[in-house]
Amino acid sequence: MRIVDAPKLVGDWRGQYVRSNIKMQNSAAILPAGTVFKVGSTGIVKYLNSKPCICCGVAVVISFKCARAVFERDFDFIALDGEGW
Repeated sequence: MRIVDAPKLVGDWRGQYVRSNIKMQNSAAILPAGTVFKVGSTGIVKYLNSKPCICCGVAVVISFKCARAVFERDFDFIALDGEGW
């Protein structure tokens, strides 16, 4: 896994992989910094889909409402380099 540059257009973020630099939570789960997500939708609100848990198979969707600069501070865009989802 390696860090890559974010696509220039926010609309092109859909389908990209990101790694969180912060702890994330919703009403169902708390995910530690370093969790890998796939960007499901973009715009003001980004929907992030987590990789399923290896123990129970649960995957979490978290919505993240922020400006581009905040998102790029809190997440690193990554390339999985054959590691698979």
